[in-house]
Amino acid sequence: MLAESEHFYGELLGLKLVYQRQGVRIYAVGEGYLGLISAPGRKASPGGLTFAICTADVDLWHDRLQAAGCPIDVPPQFAPALDTYFFMTRDPNGYRIEVLEIRDSGWPKAAAARQRGE
Repeated sequence: MLAESEHFYGELLGLKLVYQRQGVRIYAVGEGYLGLISAPGRKASPGGLTFAICTADVDLWHDRLQAAGCPIDVPPQFAPALDTYFFMTRDPNGYRIEVLEIRDSGWPKAAAARQRGE
C-alpha cells in the first residue's frame, strides 16, 4: 500500500519526500507536511475523508493525473455555490482527493491575486 502511495504523492503530485523510515513517509506541502503511515495492526482511517489540494491551475493537475491513468471521478467544473473550480480523483488506496481553485474573495490567495491584477 505504501509503495503505491509513494508513487502517487511523490512522483505524480510532485511532493518532496523529506523523511522516511519503515512504514513512514513525510512530504513537504508548502510550509507544512503530509505524513503517510502504514503500521502493522493500525487500522486505516474510516471512509468519508477527502484530501484537498488548492491550486491556481486545476486543469494542469487534471491533465497530468488523467495522463498518468488516475481515475477522474468528477471532471473539472465550476461550483457557483462554493465559488470553486474543481475536479475529484482518488489516490491508490481509494482516498478521495479534490483538486480545487478557491475563487471566494475571503480566500487569501484569491484576494492577493486580485490585488496584483491577475
